[in-house]
Amino acid sequence: MEVSKVFTKVQTLNNGLTIPQVGFGCYQVKESDPFYWAVKYGYRHLDSAAFYQNEAQVGNEARRAMSEFGLKREDIFITSKIFNDHMGYELTKKQVEVSLKNFDLGYIDMMLIHFPGTAGLPKDDPMHLQNRKESWKALEEYVDSGLIKSIGVSNYRPHHIEELVEYARIKPVVNQFELHPLYVEYDTIETCRKHNILVQSYSPFAQFKPTITENEVLKGISVKYNLDIARVILLWHIANGFNVLPKSATEERIKSNIELEGLALSEEDLAQINELGQNNRFKVCWDPKDYA
Repeated sequence: MEVSKVFTKVQTLNNGLTIPQVGFGCYQVKESDPFYWAVKYGYRHLDSAAFYQNEAQVGNEARRAMSEFGLKREDIFITSKIFNDHMGYELTKKQVEVSLKNFDLGYIDMMLIHFPGTAGLPKDDPMHLQNRKESWKALEEYVDSGLIKSIGVSNYRPHHIEELVEYARIKPVVNQFELHPLYVEYDTIETCRKHNILVQSYSPFAQFKPTITENEVLKGISVKYNLDIARVILLWHIANGFNVLPKSATEERIKSNIELEGLALSEEDLAQINELGQNNRFKVCWDPKDYA
């Protein structure tokens, strides 16, 4: 591995801690090797969740990689999430304890509320808000104890964020949501930036659906730079200051997705990609907008 190719930039969170700008998304990764490969090839941020059912695998492979490559615990940033079936104070505490045990890494760098709604409730049920408040209180207590370093949210829309900052004792450091060149939530991004909350994108490749892989603008830029479309998209995320979580289960793809050092798109190319987001609403993941 040519270390000089590995993208190592970090971003500073609103609590003063740092997070690698490019992380490894663990969703739907069933085998253990990809987590090991991720650390082997230079990722220092692994994004898991209770819902992914791979926290223990992530922890095992992180320890294995740290041992083999001489890394310390503080060199690896571990994220997990409270799923919508564990919302509320007691259930959130229960899930945190399970996650801490699963990872077995001493502490969790960042824990997110995975979704603003609670499983099984109608979208307009006021208990969504109550459960979010209680879950947040539980997470704040784990920050106080040092077992979680940072807390944030996922899939929050602007009204969820505005509401959260009103009752939060500890401010959310990130909001993780679907974001790619063909789906840009400008209002959510604006709200996050207003409150100094880092924008973190999942599904950055729109699941490699033909709608994005066959997009003529992206294909043209890919040819121009002799880069695969995945890295073109990642460079767009980086240029816009987003924290991005590419995912793959293929060793060579995992390696290439982090080999971004020294690469950049021109302002003209970035403007072309930015224009795509103005004209497309190609959403591929779940939508929280109607949840009270």
